[in-house]
Amino acid sequence: MIAIMKKKRIKVAFIFGALGGGGAQRQFGHLINNINRERFRPIIISIGRSENETIAFFKKYTDEQIEIDPQIAKVEFQNYYLYRNLKYKEDIYFISKYENSKFKIQKLLYKLFQKLKPDIALSISPYAAALSIFPLVLNRTKHRIHSVRSNEMLFEHKKSISNYFHWFTKHLISLYIVNSNDLKTKMKLNGFKHKEIINIYNGIPVFYDLIQKKNDDVIKISYIARLYKVKNHQMLFDAILSISTNNEFRVHIFGTGVLEHELKEYVNKYKLSHTVIFEGWKKDISKYLQETDIVVLTSNGEGFNNSIAEAQMHAIPVVSTDCTGSREIVINGVTGFVVNVDDTKSFAEKLQILIDNDSLRNAYGKRAYTRSRNMFTIKNMIKNYEALFASLMN
Repeated sequence: MIAIMKKKRIKVAFIFGALGGGGAQRQFGHLINNINRERFRPIIISIGRSENETIAFFKKYTDEQIEIDPQIAKVEFQNYYLYRNLKYKEDIYFISKYENSKFKIQKLLYKLFQKLKPDIALSISPYAAALSIFPLVLNRTKHRIHSVRSNEMLFEHKKSISNYFHWFTKHLISLYIVNSNDLKTKMKLNGFKHKEIINIYNGIPVFYDLIQKKNDDVIKISYIARLYKVKNHQMLFDAILSISTNNEFRVHIFGTGVLEHELKEYVNKYKLSHTVIFEGWKKDISKYLQETDIVVLTSNGEGFNNSIAEAQMHAIPVVSTDCTGSREIVINGVTGFVVNVDDTKSFAEKLQILIDNDSLRNAYGKRAYTRSRNMFTIKNMIKNYEALFASLMN
């Protein structure tokens, strides 16, 4: 009788800077939760909070407390969101960046890789890549992948850890994964010409059925982004000042950040407080999108903006600046409008077209819904990652 050998699972180490709820963590959380575990063994390594801190947080706060208290929810989102949402809690390893020096972290990673012997290692942030790359090389891990999520990873920074990444890590990564072809092109033009770069689009949860939106008297416009300089909220406010329409509209700003006070002062200065509403940070943005008519993005730089992809998945037309990846999500004149970065006049004109034309909003929204469900699903993303991992081992 011939014995049938069970095929060895491919060990993939996902190396995070923290197990929070940022865009990258959520994307790879979907992948880890849904990857084919008969073929792959996902291993999670967190260089953030310690295991004791993580467990203590969930002992202290119940799921209900986290859901109803914005401050607790924010702490969870920054540090523990991914851990809470993982289906499987095995194969998770914690190294505290608050209790160990960078040298000690590398030493601990070296011992961990020696023990686990991953076939593939995928770092999720520059910080995680910089600290794990030498331990991986010393352990002869052949497939060292780094996920580049935005433009900020292409240029040198003043912080020592970023310089460390650029000068050493860049040459030791064997493969880069990006989330837009636009970002891939920019990498090729900025010192990554001879590196292998693969594009895998982000996956957006499909939890919304296409319904006819209510024709409310007030048109709801949403901007979902951190209140940081790169998001260029001031451009949106300047555009609003130049819009002349008989239709009443409100602009809802979702997010928090270092510029919150400054942006609120700007809104008050130009008497926009009746039109612009700061909603703060919301954990579940989907229920707000279901009441939204238009989503906007005035950012100067992205990789793949999840908020406008999610808007398109909710059948919402988008007006966006031509930041990295936006033209791959929004088809200009088909599912929304894309204008040049910092072109406030054109942005205002396109936004006013959608404010004044209900039938056009619906038409763009329906096309956006159909296209995004074909291109930007979690199922597609997982299929592409599984194919990549399998091809590397072959």
